[in-house]
Amino acid sequence: MCSKLKRLPELPNNLKELDLFGCKSLFEIPSSFKHLTNVESLDLFCCESLTSIPSGICKWKSLRSLYLNNCSKIDKFPDDIGTLESLTKIEAAGTGIREVPSSISYLKSLRSLSFSRCKGEDGVGLLLPPLLGFHNLSNLDLSDCGITELPDDIGCLTSLESLCLERNNFESIPESIINLSNLEFLDISYCQRIKVLPKFRYWTHISAVDCTSLEELSCPSFHNDIFAKHSQSIEANFSNCFKLNRNLRNNFVNDTLLNLLNIQGLAASVKRRSHHQVYKGAPLCGCMCYPGCEIPEFFNIRSNGSSINVNLPPDWSNYNFLCFALCVVVPFDRESSYSKVNYECSIISKDGDRRVELYRTFGSPCSLFWFPYFGPDYIRSNHVIIGFGFHLFREFCDNEFSFQFYVTNKKRSNIEKCAVRLMFSLHLETSDECEEVDGPHLEESDEEDEPRPMRLNDEFEEENEHLEESDEEDEPHPMGLKHME
Repeated sequence: MCSKLKRLPELPNNLKELDLFGCKSLFEIPSSFKHLTNVESLDLFCCESLTSIPSGICKWKSLRSLYLNNCSKIDKFPDDIGTLESLTKIEAAGTGIREVPSSISYLKSLRSLSFSRCKGEDGVGLLLPPLLGFHNLSNLDLSDCGITELPDDIGCLTSLESLCLERNNFESIPESIINLSNLEFLDISYCQRIKVLPKFRYWTHISAVDCTSLEELSCPSFHNDIFAKHSQSIEANFSNCFKLNRNLRNNFVNDTLLNLLNIQGLAASVKRRSHHQVYKGAPLCGCMCYPGCEIPEFFNIRSNGSSINVNLPPDWSNYNFLCFALCVVVPFDRESSYSKVNYECSIISKDGDRRVELYRTFGSPCSLFWFPYFGPDYIRSNHVIIGFGFHLFREFCDNEFSFQFYVTNKKRSNIEKCAVRLMFSLHLETSDECEEVDGPHLEESDEEDEPRPMRLNDEFEEENEHLEESDEEDEPHPMGLKHME
């Protein structure tokens, strides 16, 4: 970092990387540098005095990466930037760019593009070029760009995997977004005018924190190979989305959890990941958060308060047990800072004489959910938090385990309700045999017509009836996982 460097010396023609990071006094790149045709990476990060990019760099046919972050005085690209046929990444966050030249759509190799915080002081949002040419673009960051309307051709970005649109002013997302079959991550946090989240073909991460006008969202869909990647998980964060339609929200939550059991790779993923995350206790498959004060019907083992004890069926390990899900209701007031919701799990060992602390990391409790430490300084009202994909270790557990939940730096009584659901494969449903013990129970209705805790769905019920009628009562169903040892 040469913060006092004002002019560049002559540089060799065979230079492959030009790193000018933090050269705050540098005010120009000489046009004579057009001969540096071997440069593959140009880093101008925080060159705050630089006012323009010379058109001569458009002759750098080997250039692959261009970093302009926080070059606040650069307000435009060269008109012929589309000739940089090898360019794969452009980062222009925090620049003065207000309009992107249409020639940028000729960058057929471009995979990552960021214009975060390019919105102008006059309130006019970033003007986007046609998006038809970005066939290989996988990452697009348009956060905090003052965008009031998204273009319909956003659905042409068929290779897009990550789309960040947070802190913008649009009211809707074009329905063409359903064409983004590779989209995994969508961030619309702090977009306080958006009312409807349209249907997506597939997704794994949705962040909609503080979307205070959001009312509607569609039920989720997932790739069957969603858990093929070791690090892949599902996350949906609707913190402070108080206008969400209750029925649509509940359908979204239940369908997400039920769809997980229909994913063939879930069992293998939990088993594989448990070998890498033994005793760490982090959710192996994902989490959800949204405003509310009721435990979803999906969870049939419930307790008032911050702790819950669970008895397992005597023969639980003979069934197709996959993993279990946890749920808590946390009350937040207007003075509650963003924090962590932690939990501790202990089990009765097989010898029956000792209690094993199963989920602690380096002597510390583990987290069910992390609230970010940026953005609004508080969460308003009660929120429901769900984590799923936790592994249960057969080598230790016989038939009983317990959970204790609490909020970081808060008393444990801050958890109002908690719940657990044992998740089995589709063809065997045994979690109704589980019972709560040693703790305050939720009151049960005396009405005969009161619906039971949600089972999987009608077709699973039919499958269970078929199993009950089978003559081979002692044999586990041939499909699915028998053991996860």
